[in-house]
Amino acid sequence: NNDKRIVVTRTLDAEGGEFGINSNDGRLLNLMMICCEENPPYGPAIGTANNFLELICLAYKRYITLTRNSGKQLLTTSNITISITVFHAQTLDYPSDNEEWDSFTGIIIPGSL
Repeated sequence: NNDKRIVVTRTLDAEGGEFGINSNDGRLLNLMMICCEENPPYGPAIGTANNFLELICLAYKRYITLTRNSGKQLLTTSNITISITVFHAQTLDYPSDNEEWDSFTGIIIPGSL
């Protein structure tokens, strides 16, 4: 069900500053999130996706700060766009073919331990 897919995206520069919605310039961390629940405490999916996006952006900014403070050189000077596409397991919404599966850098499966 592509019509129900949620995509959250943010682009950061090499300083950790935000460009806003997105940019075609630089690297892409393209993640899929398989959502199993729309109700609290694990949903709604848009909130969970935005929380993961914020956490990943904060981790990237922290990496930049720690690397610079240690005197080391950053591994890159290009922008990075972080994108999370939400799939809904309850409606059997998954990538449709191997090419779509392969287009993602990684998978987020939210849940409890």
